Amino acid sequence: MPQTTSGGHKKESHHGRNHLDRSYSDINQDIISDCDSETDALTRPLLDENWSSTQDKDIPDGGYGWIIVCVGFLLQFIAVGISESWLVKNALCELMVFNIMLFYRGVMQDYHEQHQFPNAAIQVSFVGTISNVLLNGMGPVARLLSATTSLRTVMLLSVILCVVGLEAASWSTKIWHFYLTRGILFGAGSSLAFFVALSIVPQWFNKRRGLALGISSTGTCAGAFSMPFIMTAMNSRFGGAWCYRMQGLITLVLGLISCALVKERKERSKERMQL
Repeated sequence: MPQTTSGGHKKESHHGRNHLDRSYSDINQDIISDCDSETDALTRPLLDENWSSTQDKDIPDGGYGWIIVCVGFLLQFIAVGISESWLVKNALCELMVFNIMLFYRGVMQDYHEQHQFPNAAIQVSFVGTISNVLLNGMGPVARLLSATTSLRTVMLLSVILCVVGLEAASWSTKIWHFYLTRGILFGAGSSLAFFVALSIVPQWFNKRRGLALGISSTGTCAGAFSMPFIMTAMNSRFGGAWCYRMQGLITLVLGLISCALVKERKERSKERMQL
């Protein structure tokens, strides 16, 4: 019987590995070539190493992107800043600013407990709870809307919901009125605005994406810090109804400015915007 030498085994194994590598390469290229326009963006980064680096070159990483950062800042200012100004803190919050210790409580809930509903503290607290639940839980709805329409349309819808909710709250006289206006309407609108703020900034940045998102996220802190002082002054001078109206006016002005400045980096085709 013919005997196979060790060198023959090495040649056959080497030939088998080369054949296997070519097979994997051919399969990989076939999969890449068969990707249609709908799944191309999802599959190519996993199959083609050069694809992601090519796409990153198209990201401006600055320029008009800094205007978009300002848009994200304003959206988080009105969405999260006003929401955080409602709740009463169980413990006094400590904030160090230039070595000065500041103590504050949630403004609007405290106002309603003292002037409108003195014996319904728990019921009043649910207004802020409803708003925060919608703020953090309507992400899938916001994602669905952004997939079927433009982010500017989603942003405009969020501004309308927030303004209508705040203005309607100024005419509310029952606790359940605030559930519908300041809780549901404003909570839904703030959730849409927060989603747009987080999704629009990464379109314009690659290497500086973390810096851009960090700057835009400071709108949350700026709103939560400044709005309580504005609301307290409005409550003491004009009352709670006009405080809500001023919040609605601030939201309307900042929201319309954001809608005018926002721009997606690449326009999506109508086919991709259909479900």
